[in-house]
Amino acid sequence: YNKALVMHLRTNPWDSWFARQQANCIAEIMDQLVFITENERKTWSNFSGRPLDGRVIYNIAGTNFSKNTQDRSVPNIERDPRYTIACISNYSYLRGVDRVIELAAEIKKQGGINKVRFVFCGNMSMTRSEAKMLGIDWSTETNLTTYADLLDVSEICVFVGHVSAPEKVLANVDALIKPTREANPWGRDILEGLAAGLPVFST
Repeated sequence: YNKALVMHLRTNPWDSWFARQQANCIAEIMDQLVFITENERKTWSNFSGRPLDGRVIYNIAGTNFSKNTQDRSVPNIERDPRYTIACISNYSYLRGVDRVIELAAEIKKQGGINKVRFVFCGNMSMTRSEAKMLGIDWSTETNLTTYADLLDVSEICVFVGHVSAPEKVLANVDALIKPTREANPWGRDILEGLAAGLPVFST
């Protein structure tokens, strides 16, 4: 069929032979490219060895988040005088969610246990290889709470599981965090945190 081919690129894969071959195929085959940010356009251009033309169309988040939302209750997240930082991302080693546990341990070490708490939303289960990288004995029940217990910070780490209305979480916290291990400090969680007017910590 004589149809134009358009591709939406929203990932930053690791540099590899496969990624470079993929980039060359995309450059040869696609008639138009759409990127989620300039960062992705730069990544794929570097892989292909030539500038890839294409529009950047940013992912958007609504601005209907408000601290004044009437129904902003979230199970297990009661209002608390401590500075509350949320991580609303399913567990992934590359997303660096476990680094928040390490941050909590450092805060406790420096005597800030009564000043800060962390709220984790999402699926916190981990694979055997992820557990091994953190020095955890893996079992089918292993998840990020295991790591919090191991570093003795369970009292300042609240795990609420999947939350279908993240705006309610954002209405009950003071900041958002995502210390990713990738060269990509973005994600839907970051956009929603910014849209909610929260300070966002990302790397």
